Amino acid sequence: MAEAIPRDALDTILSDWKERMLTNRSGLVPRELKIAGGLRPELATLVTGPRRAGKSTYLGQLPADLGLPLDRCWFCNFEDPALVFHLEPSLLDSIVTLA
Repeated sequence: MAEAIPRDALDTILSDWKERMLTNRSGLVPRELKIAGGLRPELATLVTGPRRAGKSTYLGQLPADLGLPLDRCWFCNFEDPALVFHLEPSLLDSIVTLA
């Protein structure tokens, strides 16, 4: 069983990923992907695709496209080495409680 990640450590990790996703976006090609049925806040949305297909670019442009407040948006790369010992379903619960 993985150990629980401290809340402040998780907040730092997610804040770092948000900064990476939302800054220095000049020169990126805007993506025109559509989510079938639209986004529903009560459901998680999974964006999948091959490497270099524009998934991260699309996710980074969503807050502005949808007029979402950035304090309600989180980005997380579950391959982040800081999360390797915390990968279990409770990690998602911890992320949701930060929002």
